Amino acid sequence: MIKKYIENLTGTKINGNSPYDIQVLDNRFFKKLLLKGVLGLGEAYVEKYWDVKDLYALDVKLLASPLIKKLSGSVWPGDIFNYLREKLSFVSITKAKSNIQFHYDIGNEFYEAMLGKTMQYTSAYFTEEGMDLDQAQFKKFEIISDKLKVFKDCSVLEIGCGWGTFAKYLAEKRGCNVTAITLSEQQYQYCQENCSNVENGKIQFFLSDFRQTRNYIDPKQDKFDRIVGVGTIAHFVPMFSALVNIITSQLKDGGLALIDDVCRDTTCKRFVPSQSAWTNKYIFPGTQFFSPDKITKYFKNKLIIEQWTSDRSYYRDTCLEWLANIKSKWEEISRAGNYDEKFYRTWEYYLSTAAAGFESGFLGQWQILLSKMSSPYKKNVRIAI
Repeated sequence: MIKKYIENLTGTKINGNSPYDIQVLDNRFFKKLLLKGVLGLGEAYVEKYWDVKDLYALDVKLLASPLIKKLSGSVWPGDIFNYLREKLSFVSITKAKSNIQFHYDIGNEFYEAMLGKTMQYTSAYFTEEGMDLDQAQFKKFEIISDKLKVFKDCSVLEIGCGWGTFAKYLAEKRGCNVTAITLSEQQYQYCQENCSNVENGKIQFFLSDFRQTRNYIDPKQDKFDRIVGVGTIAHFVPMFSALVNIITSQLKDGGLALIDDVCRDTTCKRFVPSQSAWTNKYIFPGTQFFSPDKITKYFKNKLIIEQWTSDRSYYRDTCLEWLANIKSKWEEISRAGNYDEKFYRTWEYYLSTAAAGFESGFLGQWQILLSKMSSPYKKNVRIAI
């Protein structure tokens, strides 16, 4: 009976012949799904209670199906916990560091295999036919730098610098002086090693929470010409007002800031968290996704939106490229570190469902250019908030 119910809601056939049909390998799959909803679906995949030939095709189909609307729209015990966590959470500096290290400090060799030469863990910009992942990531560097109108000796603060490749681009290709911060110890180590040949003084990396400004800002120095945060906002949602305050206090008059990250579908129901219970538990603990209507409230009377752009198809393609890299290099990856089949299936499930989320519109990607009350940016779209 439960099989028929799932088949009717999803338009798939349990143990069918289509590439998107779920193949049940262990009947505990049904218990996981019934008791835990979306969380159980992901856990059952990692445990190999079920499999499928084309996980991405299934995810796209599921996200358009009544089943996921029921699972996502229903209030599950795990969802209530995560919803309350989002609403009531204060993320201490210790907790923020623990959350970051959970995801990012799992081995730079893994990320090198997945991300490619740029080590850039955000949406690439496939603006031209035939671009590979590295080319599309460098295109994004160019687009962001052009939007920010950076110049030689421009002072830039990068909040959440990842493995430092954008900071390196700004210093080497645009002549900027970059202050870059990360909370990941392995990212910080990689930054130090990868940028050791950059002209002395052009980049300074700091292992610090962005709220600890005394760690990376000299009170005697000038404010920054530009501030940028790429792919980091989801980690900062509970303390986003603090981030806005740092932008407004540390950005020069006439300066520009840019934030770039994932946003969520604005139709999410009450008591349903912005981040799925499975993703929050196994991939990104402590993260949340803003909806566009919520983030603008933080800018009121502080920052002007100069430009807002979005293209979720780029992020879909990027996730699929990352997944293809993991699949093609899995033997090399598994030999390099302590990565087993559960790790592989966790990342396969995460990247497939993320790509499907962008394809379906459950997830979006935005890039917001901001200024204080005066800005040199002329060709703009000003939005009253």
